[in-house]
Amino acid sequence: MGWYETTDVVTPSHSPIRDAEWLVRLRAGDETALREIMETHFAPIASLALRYVHSRDLASDVAQDAFIRLWEYRGGLAPDTSIRAYLSRIARNRAVDMLRHDAHLERLEQRVTDEYLTSVSHTRNHGSENVEQDEFHALVHAVANTLTPRVREVLLLYYDEQLTPGEIADVLGVAPKTVYAQLRTALQVYTRALVGRWP
Repeated sequence: MGWYETTDVVTPSHSPIRDAEWLVRLRAGDETALREIMETHFAPIASLALRYVHSRDLASDVAQDAFIRLWEYRGGLAPDTSIRAYLSRIARNRAVDMLRHDAHLERLEQRVTDEYLTSVSHTRNHGSENVEQDEFHALVHAVANTLTPRVREVLLLYYDEQLTPGEIADVLGVAPKTVYAQLRTALQVYTRALVGRWP
């Protein structure tokens, strides 16, 4: 049974004495203390994250990040720190950051899509349906040759291999937002080339 399937678990109430003991052990580098804290608080922290990210996998990642941060910053925690409150604050902030990041990627993707549709509309409005496929292919490669190596690679993966931005990110081992930005740059150059080709 996963943490997200647990509906009747009664989590221990906050115990300042227990927290103080754990904090002493954490500062001493006692990994057993961290494990005990995770066993006590993982489910409620992950459940808190789930309210924000609406994904069990992401909620687990958020919770794990909170415990990692607790361990990394254990030396700076005040003796009267509430561990549950500390973890909750970290999880909430991490979940909100994820939501902002996803919203930013969505805006980038929409801009890329809009610019691509603009370029397609432009070519159709200027009789591009009569242009041979190899001529279109040549234009894409001509544009690609004017770009930096990485942006060129992104453009060709997008057009030649028909990969989505997410798939390109996986292939190149980079963040999706990097691919969106590079693809947007390439499409801007491509659109300008179409304007020059069909005045």
